[in-house]
Amino acid sequence: FNLKQHIVMKNNKKSLLLAVVLTLTPLLATAQLPLPYQNGFEQYAGGSIYEGIVAPSDWTATGTFEYDFGFFSIGVFPGVSADLAHLGSNSLTFMAVAGSDNFIATPLLDHDADELLISFWLAVSTSGGLTVGVMTDPADTTTFVAVQDVQGIESSGSSDPVFAEQSIVTEGLDIAGPVAIAFRFTSTANPEYDNASWIFIDDLMVSANTDCEPPTFLTVGETTYNSAQLS
Repeated sequence: FNLKQHIVMKNNKKSLLLAVVLTLTPLLATAQLPLPYQNGFEQYAGGSIYEGIVAPSDWTATGTFEYDFGFFSIGVFPGVSADLAHLGSNSLTFMAVAGSDNFIATPLLDHDADELLISFWLAVSTSGGLTVGVMTDPADTTTFVAVQDVQGIESSGSSDPVFAEQSIVTEGLDIAGPVAIAFRFTSTANPEYDNASWIFIDDLMVSANTDCEPPTFLTVGETTYNSAQLS
């Protein structure tokens, strides 16, 4: 409103001000983040899955699922919880019963869909499948293109889920950037018995895929306040 009023009052600068508006608008609409993109979910407030959690503020969640035991509700999923983590305190937590999905996407990333390396740590409590994909519009699930289904290590009895590293390379995807990385969780738990599937994602890394193999079996030698010897 103030900008329009300014244009009317100073007509001799009208064309310049309009040019600024027209230039900035598409830039704001297509804001994107550079690679590598890392997220350990520590920057968000982590709730409890039994008391309420919320999705990361800069991610887009669609098809969210609210679970109600009948005597209390435990919040909307997916979201950031402090109940289980690979490193740190928080993880991105999914929960659903059969017939419902959790769907969430990162911010748009400055890269085409092809030749991306997506790595994260996954823990699975009960039955359910996670599909990793890409989206050109995080708010529009019709733009979701599946890349790979992943399975974690299912927990046994009452023991805590075990985190296992997952690495996915996107290949053969002719989709121009920017794109978001998306996760779709589909449960196979039986809702008639108030069962639910839980999964946890932590320490997400998205980078451009290269021919270089990541180092493995590193041993840490002498360390100082600003250096470390690796072999």
